Amino acid sequence: MAGCYHIRMSLADEIRKLDLLRQDGAITDEEFERAKQRLLARSNTSALDVLEEYGKRDSFWAGLLHLSLFLGYLIPVAGLVAPIIIWQTKKESPVIDRHGRAVMNWLISHLIWLLVTVLLCFVVVGIPLYLILGVIAIIFPIIGAVRAFDGKFWSYPLCIRFFKEG
Repeated sequence: MAGCYHIRMSLADEIRKLDLLRQDGAITDEEFERAKQRLLARSNTSALDVLEEYGKRDSFWAGLLHLSLFLGYLIPVAGLVAPIIIWQTKKESPVIDRHGRAVMNWLISHLIWLLVTVLLCFVVVGIPLYLILGVIAIIFPIIGAVRAFDGKFWSYPLCIRFFKEG
């Protein structure tokens, strides 16, 4: 028995799809605004409510993206794989994409700094550097997550910018 199921999209999802159409050039800015106003009028929801809904969802995922770096302490390689998966699956959001780029820059830079400090351990100088790197590998993702949950962006210091963040 074939049935017709209607899945009701949230207002934020409908506006996001409209925005994607606008970004792709399928509709103009004016058409986007008219369609958005029709959606808002139909739902009795203000644009501020929609932005707040976007912000909460994006901030949650962005914070989770930063915290996913710690999975590597529990499961080998998970600290590398989990951030990539979160970033790639939620990449359509400009907020999450920007945080994902920052996290990837940190991941790659951290691996490079780790290799350098391990090599320098043979010359004794690397031992304190290795300890410092271990501490900042814990502090930086926490700072990034706290800022992300607050809806702010934080660029990790000491990073080589492989991906443009802004």
